[in-house]
Amino acid sequence: MSDSVSSMPTGATGAGGGSMLRITGLNTGLDVDSIVKKMLKGDQAKLDKVKQSQQLIQWRQDAYKTIISDIQDLQKSFFDVSDSADYLLNQDNYSNMNAVSDAAGLVSATAQTGAAAGTYKISVADVAKNAVIGGSSSLNSQVKITDISSWGGSGKSISFGIEGVANPVTLDLSGFTGTTGASLVSYINQKIAADPSLTGKMSTSYVEDGSNKYIKFTPLDNDSNIGIVNDTANGHPTNITDMDGLVNKQLVSASTSTKLTDLGSGLDGKIALNLNYNGKEVSVQVDNSSSGKNGSATVGDLITAISSATGGAVTGKFDDTTGNFTLQTTATGSISSLKIEDYLSTHGQAGDTSSETTPGLLGALGMPADALGKSYQGSDAEVTVTGIDGHSTTMTESSNSFTVNGINYNVIGKTTDPVSISVTSDTTKIYDKISNFIDKYNKVMDEIQTKLTEKSDNDYPPLTDAKRAR
Repeated sequence: MSDSVSSMPTGATGAGGGSMLRITGLNTGLDVDSIVKKMLKGDQAKLDKVKQSQQLIQWRQDAYKTIISDIQDLQKSFFDVSDSADYLLNQDNYSNMNAVSDAAGLVSATAQTGAAAGTYKISVADVAKNAVIGGSSSLNSQVKITDISSWGGSGKSISFGIEGVANPVTLDLSGFTGTTGASLVSYINQKIAADPSLTGKMSTSYVEDGSNKYIKFTPLDNDSNIGIVNDTANGHPTNITDMDGLVNKQLVSASTSTKLTDLGSGLDGKIALNLNYNGKEVSVQVDNSSSGKNGSATVGDLITAISSATGGAVTGKFDDTTGNFTLQTTATGSISSLKIEDYLSTHGQAGDTSSETTPGLLGALGMPADALGKSYQGSDAEVTVTGIDGHSTTMTESSNSFTVNGINYNVIGKTTDPVSISVTSDTTKIYDKISNFIDKYNKVMDEIQTKLTEKSDNDYPPLTDAKRAR
């Protein structure tokens, strides 16, 4: 019996090498994947060519991005107008004069081009000040200490009324013999910690602001209303003179997050604060009604509204240390003024409650009782400048920054002795600035030139995914 002969060409399968498509005996099956790949080999070559072109374009784009980034960095480093210190076209950067103050904490200085070298002296009798309406009372529950020794001794005590407690809680301070504010606070806190009715509900802290010394009473439990009482008839006296201002008042710990309604009544509607600053009138508005903040407006909201309404010309500030709220102009000098008006002269009139400064607002903010309608003025700096020739000139300036004979002075505080400003010639910073620019510029130019003159090798086109898989 003769061997059977296949009617198909013998040889390899579709994977059997070479570019010729062969199909072996049907008994072994077909390698369809390999067959399809070889059938599409011509199309794959076209696709590879397109992908290689695409890769070249991507590389060019990456090169462009790098160059553009380097040019932008060069521009930002030397041509940013907002950065006067590094702005290459700022003529002040080419001053070869250097000014050094021997008391930079009181007066600093810089020298312009053309300033004469030598030693200048400046005395500051006063600095320029803003127009300020300062709070007369703290929004926090704190009292000013007039005499620490008066807080201790026979019969001295403080009584606290707590919501839900029939009788006040009295702290006996007769045993206090300390001499410092810190020791007084420590003594009171120890007494509070030892009393179950007060511990965890309140604490005291010591605040020293310049020559003024305060004790701050802080409620710790928002669910309990704690106040100072003076119930002498029932044996619960508060007989420390410094405490008089807090008697029959609830303890408060204020911050910019404190609601205005927590500071005073009648502030749950549309609030207005009419200001006249530097001759300009504006009404600061905060809608704390049900259609606005709905009673949630805070001290911080009022501060933001003041800055917005005046374009930053007037700022409101709350001092966490003293608990005082203040208003002040940004500008300094006797030309600056600030006044709280009941009604704006250009809007409304007496009896028009929609245009008046909200009654009770100033009291809630702890402002002086006579602040409404009173004008507050800024003040000028008073300085005496002595030149290198020994000639002295006394002058007033509305700003604490001013220029005299090519020297830019920045006054920070009063002086007891004249401050010396030494002006010397210095070309180093000019050389460094120009040298840095040239180095960076040349680096960018070299990078561009390298990319422009770089030649591609056509014998080695980009490798495609298909070729990587081989």
